[in-house]
Amino acid sequence: MNNIVTSLKSAGNQFNTKAVGGGSSVLSAAKGAYLNAGDDTSKVAENDIDSFTERLANAFKTDNADVIRALDGLSEADKADIAARSYLQMQGRIISARNKEEQDIKDFRELEEEKYRYKDMLEEAKENGGCAKVKGDKDKRWLFGDREEGSTVTSKEIEDALDDVQSRIDRFLAPYGRNEDGSAISDPDNEVVTRDYIAYAAVFEEMTGLKTPDPGDSLLLHKLDRDESNFVERAQDNINKLNKLSNDLNAQWKKYKDALKGKVGVGDLSEEARARLEAFEFIREKFASGTGTVTVSTLGLLDAQA
Repeated sequence: MNNIVTSLKSAGNQFNTKAVGGGSSVLSAAKGAYLNAGDDTSKVAENDIDSFTERLANAFKTDNADVIRALDGLSEADKADIAARSYLQMQGRIISARNKEEQDIKDFRELEEEKYRYKDMLEEAKENGGCAKVKGDKDKRWLFGDREEGSTVTSKEIEDALDDVQSRIDRFLAPYGRNEDGSAISDPDNEVVTRDYIAYAAVFEEMTGLKTPDPGDSLLLHKLDRDESNFVERAQDNINKLNKLSNDLNAQWKKYKDALKGKVGVGDLSEEARARLEAFEFIREKFASGTGTVTVSTLGLLDAQA
């Protein structure tokens, strides 16, 4: 986890809830301590703990022994708030990755269905003198939806349609093209989410003393080891890995939360942090158990801007 510098772009569905009611916790740092993150020395305002958590994550990746100073100025309650925000940043990236896998499975299956329907039409054309009839399939407008039902299309037209859908499947599997050996070219930003996760993991460990599970390659936005024959299987395997990653991370959060009892207590988290955690755990359980299709956007407590 060393020597990784990341801009920590916010996760697409991270939990920047507006304060509900009582406002943020009063940082002990805001009472006079200054927190230095690399070259960025600042007095942290009461409502600035999110941006400080992000700067802190960045600072942990600069490989500078003096990059983090004055952390002793944080109370246990402050550390708990920062740990909670780091936890949510990691979990949000896991959910984002799972959302992408599920959407990709849906999109890929639609492309494959389109391909096989055209292949069926081509077989029909071969059996009927080089022509096939357009079916009245209003839900599948790509099946020559601009033609009248019962009209005919030639084998050449169907072959052209097959070539088109195959090219879209190829772009789906290798959106940045392929190397000379046929392997897919990697997305230039493919590892950004993983680096961000690792950065927040470093913050979480500093605040709690607990290591978080290694995401491996499960968070990559584009996988290079998939082809047309194995795409759905490997995407589903990765969803299972993401579920386990989320559960293992949650177990570490619970371990930390249990350790706080009698020391600082969950009640000493800011109201904002508690609201985020409660809303998120509802979503996480649905995702991880596979018993529902709740998404981040369905809950007004969660802001999708992160």
